[in-house]
Amino acid sequence: MKKVKLSTVIFAIISSAFIIGLSSCNMAGLNSSDFDDLGDGSSTSKGLAASGNLITNGILVTFDPNGGTVDSGSKTVKHGSAYGDLPQPSRGGYKFGGWWTEPEGDGNLVTASSKVTAKADHRLYAAWNLAPKKIAGTAVAGETCFFFEFDVDSPEKTASVLVSVSQGGYVQNEKMVYEKIVYDMPNLYVDYANGIMAATTEEKDGVSYSFQGNYSPADGFIGTIVKSENGAISGGYLVGTPLFRGMNVVNYIGAATYLFATPTPQTLLFNATANFDTDEVVGTWCESGEGWGYGIHGTIGGALESSKVISLNAAPLPAFEPYLDYPLSVLGEGRFKNAGKETVSGYLNLYYGDQVLPSTILAVRESD
Repeated sequence: MKKVKLSTVIFAIISSAFIIGLSSCNMAGLNSSDFDDLGDGSSTSKGLAASGNLITNGILVTFDPNGGTVDSGSKTVKHGSAYGDLPQPSRGGYKFGGWWTEPEGDGNLVTASSKVTAKADHRLYAAWNLAPKKIAGTAVAGETCFFFEFDVDSPEKTASVLVSVSQGGYVQNEKMVYEKIVYDMPNLYVDYANGIMAATTEEKDGVSYSFQGNYSPADGFIGTIVKSENGAISGGYLVGTPLFRGMNVVNYIGAATYLFATPTPQTLLFNATANFDTDEVVGTWCESGEGWGYGIHGTIGGALESSKVISLNAAPLPAFEPYLDYPLSVLGEGRFKNAGKETVSGYLNLYYGDQVLPSTILAVRESD
């Protein structure tokens, strides 16, 4: 009888035990359904993601500020889940244009609610805007408040004035009623290096406008505006918010109706730009009154608190604080009146010294 080495017998016994264990114990509680095919001939256990040739407990996302700075350079996410909170980078002289899957705003825009589709570590790139599509804002000529906007990075090169069609103001029977008058503006001058914009519109029905001022992507436009109407000149200030391409933004124009007595008729208009990607609201406002001979301008901030609610706050620009007898701040809230988010109604409380002055607001989505 041929002798068998002891080591060979031991190996056979161990191998048999291992095979039996596989069939009866499901690999310590795992079975084939606990593995996902990655589509490239490899697999990874459920709940794990592949990073190159490694298996990790999450997917590492690196944030490339693309010329800017960012406090948080990376975060870990899970495949199939939302990205969640994303860092807010900054860059001098530019406006952040979102996180993208490719450099220079190419690929797909990634927001906090975007689902993670990548199965490996990847990089997101910050996009930056220098040139806005247009500036939308509020202006005063003499003692009349109105809405004024102008194209910048657009082939049209026009300016538009949104004026009230009634002496009673923009709000009539709980609706915003106005006329949009478009002026050709062939000579827009823009100097991004020094932050200057200026232009003069062509005359239409005896009326033309000219404006000039300072611009930055972060702070918008602030400058002077002059209206010429059949030889009569009136002027004041223009403050505007930049609207950039590639961003899910909507501009609303609105007016406040005071619920308190004023010595003379007064008007408060505002434009509020809502960014539905970042839930941020920014804008401008102006107020003027009969016999004032000037207007007061300020900025608006706020947030999209939910799919139905906008929180608002406002304050005067420092240059206009000397016109006020007391410190002024404004807090309010608006609600979308329909699913298409075409109309917003709500309230603003003006805190003027120790007084609380209430008002209602109505705003409508401005069409391009």
